[in-house]
Amino acid sequence: MVAFLPSGITCGSSYANLNRMKVLYQAMTALCARREYCCADIAEKLRKKGATQEQTAVLIDRLIEEGYIDEGRYARAFVHDKILYNGWGRVKVAQHLRAKGVCPAYIQEAMPCITEEQYAEAFQKVLRSKQRSVKGETDYEVRQKLARSLIARGFEPSYVFNNLDLQ
Repeated sequence: MVAFLPSGITCGSSYANLNRMKVLYQAMTALCARREYCCADIAEKLRKKGATQEQTAVLIDRLIEEGYIDEGRYARAFVHDKILYNGWGRVKVAQHLRAKGVCPAYIQEAMPCITEEQYAEAFQKVLRSKQRSVKGETDYEVRQKLARSLIARGFEPSYVFNNLDLQ
Protein backbone atom coordinates (compact mmCIF):
# COMPACT_ATOMS: atom_id res chain seq x y z
CA MET A 1 0.00 0.00 0.00
CA VAL A 2 2.94 2.35 0.49
CA ALA A 3 3.61 2.22 -3.27
CA PHE A 4 0.32 4.06 -3.69
CA LEU A 5 1.83 7.43 -2.82
CA PRO A 6 4.40 9.17 -5.02
CA SER A 7 7.87 9.26 -3.49
CA GLY A 8 8.49 12.03 -1.01
CA ILE A 9 4.82 12.53 -0.10
CA THR A 10 3.55 10.73 2.94
CA CYS A 11 0.15 12.30 3.75
CA GLY A 12 0.66 11.00 7.26
CA SER A 13 1.84 7.48 7.78
CA SER A 14 -1.05 5.93 9.65
CA TYR A 15 -2.66 2.82 8.26
CA ALA A 16 -6.09 4.47 8.47
CA ASN A 17 -4.89 7.39 6.35
CA LEU A 18 -3.37 5.10 3.72
CA ASN A 19 -6.56 3.06 3.66
CA ARG A 20 -8.60 6.27 3.29
CA MET A 21 -6.41 7.34 0.35
CA LYS A 22 -6.93 3.97 -1.29
CA VAL A 23 -10.72 4.22 -0.90
CA LEU A 24 -10.76 7.77 -2.27
CA TYR A 25 -8.52 6.76 -5.18
CA GLN A 26 -10.77 3.85 -6.10
CA ALA A 27 -13.87 6.05 -5.93
CA MET A 28 -12.29 8.70 -8.19
CA THR A 29 -10.98 6.17 -10.74
CA ALA A 30 -14.47 4.65 -10.93
CA LEU A 31 -15.91 8.12 -11.62
CA CYS A 32 -13.26 8.99 -14.19
CA ALA A 33 -13.76 5.67 -15.97
CA ARG A 34 -17.42 6.56 -16.63
CA ARG A 35 -16.99 10.08 -18.05
CA GLU A 36 -14.57 12.98 -18.39
CA TYR A 37 -13.85 15.18 -15.37
CA CYS A 38 -11.61 18.20 -14.95
CA CYS A 39 -9.37 18.73 -11.93
CA ALA A 40 -11.83 21.16 -10.35
CA ASP A 41 -14.68 18.62 -10.55
CA ILE A 42 -12.57 15.91 -8.91
CA ALA A 43 -11.29 18.33 -6.25
CA GLU A 44 -14.87 19.26 -5.38
CA LYS A 45 -15.91 15.60 -5.15
CA LEU A 46 -12.93 14.83 -2.93
CA ARG A 47 -13.72 17.83 -0.72
CA LYS A 48 -17.29 16.55 -0.30
CA LYS A 49 -15.90 13.17 0.71
CA GLY A 50 -13.79 14.83 3.40
CA ALA A 51 -10.35 14.68 1.78
CA THR A 52 -7.73 17.14 2.97
CA GLN A 53 -6.05 19.55 0.55
CA GLU A 54 -2.88 17.49 0.66
CA GLN A 55 -4.79 14.26 -0.09
CA THR A 56 -6.63 16.00 -2.91
CA ALA A 57 -3.39 17.24 -4.47
CA VAL A 58 -1.79 13.79 -4.26
CA LEU A 59 -4.82 12.03 -5.71
CA ILE A 60 -5.28 14.52 -8.56
CA ASP A 61 -1.58 14.29 -9.46
CA ARG A 62 -1.85 10.51 -9.59
CA LEU A 63 -5.06 10.57 -11.65
CA ILE A 64 -3.40 12.93 -14.15
CA GLU A 65 -0.24 10.80 -14.25
CA GLU A 66 -2.27 7.66 -14.95
CA GLY A 67 -4.41 9.34 -17.61
CA TYR A 68 -7.71 9.33 -15.74
CA ILE A 69 -7.81 13.13 -15.88
CA ASP A 70 -6.76 14.98 -19.02
CA GLU A 71 -7.90 18.61 -19.16
CA GLY A 72 -7.42 18.82 -22.94
CA ARG A 73 -9.55 15.72 -23.47
CA TYR A 74 -12.12 17.10 -21.01
CA ALA A 75 -12.27 20.45 -22.85
CA ARG A 76 -12.79 18.72 -26.23
CA ALA A 77 -15.59 16.54 -24.84
CA PHE A 78 -17.20 19.51 -23.08
CA VAL A 79 -17.14 21.65 -26.24
CA HIS A 80 -18.53 18.82 -28.35
CA ASP A 81 -21.35 17.92 -25.96
CA LYS A 82 -22.45 21.41 -24.99
CA ILE A 83 -22.60 22.70 -28.57
CA LEU A 84 -24.15 19.66 -30.22
CA TYR A 85 -26.44 18.39 -27.47
CA ASN A 86 -27.21 21.43 -25.31
CA GLY A 87 -27.30 24.04 -28.08
CA TRP A 88 -24.76 26.35 -26.47
CA GLY A 89 -22.64 28.81 -28.41
CA ARG A 90 -18.87 29.12 -28.25
CA VAL A 91 -18.95 32.09 -25.87
CA LYS A 92 -20.96 30.27 -23.21
CA VAL A 93 -18.89 27.09 -23.56
CA ALA A 94 -15.63 29.02 -23.14
CA GLN A 95 -17.01 30.89 -20.10
CA HIS A 96 -18.00 27.65 -18.40
CA LEU A 97 -14.63 26.05 -19.08
CA ARG A 98 -12.85 29.12 -17.68
CA ALA A 99 -15.10 28.97 -14.61
CA LYS A 100 -14.01 25.36 -14.08
CA GLY A 101 -10.37 26.46 -14.17
CA VAL A 102 -9.46 24.82 -17.46
CA CYS A 103 -6.29 26.26 -19.00
CA PRO A 104 -7.02 28.82 -21.78
CA ALA A 105 -4.69 26.91 -24.12
CA TYR A 106 -6.88 23.80 -23.78
CA ILE A 107 -10.01 25.86 -24.39
CA GLN A 108 -8.50 27.41 -27.52
CA GLU A 109 -7.37 23.98 -28.71
CA ALA A 110 -10.81 22.42 -28.12
CA MET A 111 -12.94 24.95 -30.01
CA PRO A 112 -11.99 23.79 -33.54
CA CYS A 113 -13.17 20.23 -32.77
CA ILE A 114 -16.63 21.43 -33.84
CA THR A 115 -16.80 22.17 -37.55
CA GLU A 116 -18.53 25.27 -38.90
CA GLU A 117 -21.24 23.01 -40.37
CA GLN A 118 -21.92 21.42 -36.97
CA TYR A 119 -21.96 24.83 -35.30
CA ALA A 120 -24.38 26.21 -37.92
CA GLU A 121 -26.61 23.15 -37.49
CA ALA A 122 -26.69 23.63 -33.69
CA PHE A 123 -27.47 27.32 -34.21
CA GLN A 124 -30.31 26.53 -36.64
CA LYS A 125 -31.76 23.94 -34.27
CA VAL A 126 -31.91 26.46 -31.41
CA LEU A 127 -33.23 29.16 -33.77
CA ARG A 128 -36.07 26.94 -35.07
CA SER A 129 -37.01 25.98 -31.53
CA LYS A 130 -37.13 29.62 -30.42
CA GLN A 131 -39.02 30.76 -33.51
CA ARG A 132 -41.94 28.52 -32.51
CA SER A 133 -42.30 30.18 -29.11
CA VAL A 134 -41.31 33.82 -29.67
CA LYS A 135 -44.19 36.23 -30.19
CA GLY A 136 -44.04 39.85 -31.21
CA GLU A 137 -46.14 42.50 -32.87
CA THR A 138 -43.59 43.34 -35.56
CA ASP A 139 -40.89 41.42 -37.40
CA TYR A 140 -38.32 43.73 -35.81
CA GLU A 141 -39.54 42.85 -32.30
CA VAL A 142 -39.47 39.11 -33.05
CA ARG A 143 -35.97 39.40 -34.54
CA GLN A 144 -34.69 41.27 -31.45
CA LYS A 145 -36.17 38.67 -29.10
CA LEU A 146 -34.60 35.87 -31.11
CA ALA A 147 -31.24 37.66 -31.16
CA ARG A 148 -31.29 38.22 -27.39
CA SER A 149 -32.18 34.59 -26.79
CA LEU A 150 -29.45 33.27 -29.08
CA ILE A 151 -26.82 35.59 -27.63
CA ALA A 152 -27.83 34.45 -24.13
CA ARG A 153 -27.22 30.86 -25.29
CA GLY A 154 -23.64 31.86 -26.03
CA PHE A 155 -23.66 32.47 -29.77
CA GLU A 156 -21.50 35.38 -30.87
CA PRO A 157 -23.55 38.54 -31.58
CA SER A 158 -22.03 39.00 -35.04
CA TYR A 159 -22.80 35.36 -35.88
CA VAL A 160 -26.38 35.75 -34.64
CA PHE A 161 -27.13 38.92 -36.61
CA ASN A 162 -25.43 37.66 -39.78
CA ASN A 163 -27.49 34.46 -39.67
CA LEU A 164 -30.75 36.16 -38.71
CA ASP A 165 -30.36 38.38 -41.78
CA LEU A 166 -30.34 35.25 -43.93
CA GLN A 167 -33.76 34.18 -42.63
